[in-house]
Amino acid sequence: MADDLKYLSAFPGEWIKKMTKITCNGYRWHIKKIDKRSETQNSGVLVNSCTDAGDIAYYGILTEIIELSYPQGRSVILF
Repeated sequence: MADDLKYLSAFPGEWIKKMTKITCNGYRWHIKKIDKRSETQNSGVLVNSCTDAGDIAYYGILTEIIELSYPQGRSVILF
């Protein structure tokens, strides 16, 4: 775990990978442009948050999926 944080605190590589779909945690996600042509749609994202002001739900539509590469084969996927 400490090594993961060390590598992720470094700057990512200069190349990024843009994707239109990805499978993550057993779910297949698509950007909205791909969903328009599909019978099933999976471009919506909902995140529930607990704050001092109360529970807040954030809802959005995926327009980009980006993978940042870091040293030692680590990577981060951004929705």
